[in-house]
Amino acid sequence: FEASSIEIIDKDKIIIAKEGVKILSDNEIIIDADQMRYDKEEKFLEASGNIIVTNQIENIKITSDNVTYDKNAEKIVSSGNVEIKFEDNYTLKTKEIVYLKSSEEILINNITKIKDGLGNEIEFEQLNYNANDKLIKGKKVKLLDLEKNYYNFDSAIIDFSKNQIIADNVNINFNKG
Repeated sequence: FEASSIEIIDKDKIIIAKEGVKILSDNEIIIDADQMRYDKEEKFLEASGNIIVTNQIENIKITSDNVTYDKNAEKIVSSGNVEIKFEDNYTLKTKEIVYLKSSEEILINNITKIKDGLGNEIEFEQLNYNANDKLIKGKKVKLLDLEKNYYNFDSAIIDFSKNQIIADNVNINFNKG
């Protein structure tokens, strides 16, 4: 990693970095932050301020206020004003996400909004995104399309590679305008 200010404490066990922190992981993940604390023994990183997590291989960029990275579990938790850009066509906004590197999954258990490149807006109460198969599986889904038609689904699977939605218990309210 790199930073303008680095402090090493507790017999080289803890590293505290400030000002322009850039963390480079050996598996394609880059984390930029204002400051970070890394526990070498636990292989656990905490970072805060202007967080940008980039996975260049999977074309995923996450911005947030705070992030923790458990290197042993390959698990990243981003919280506070989380925004994810993926597939160069989708923007997701929520409060907190869990990114599991080993399975390439993003798990979210709070209200999440996604906008696609076509202008559709989709809201989920809970979702799971898998970068390998490009599928979002969500519950309590609301979709607002360009014509202002509302679609409600108990659960839905969105296939980004085919621009398709598979859903159950569908309710559609057409815009009369």
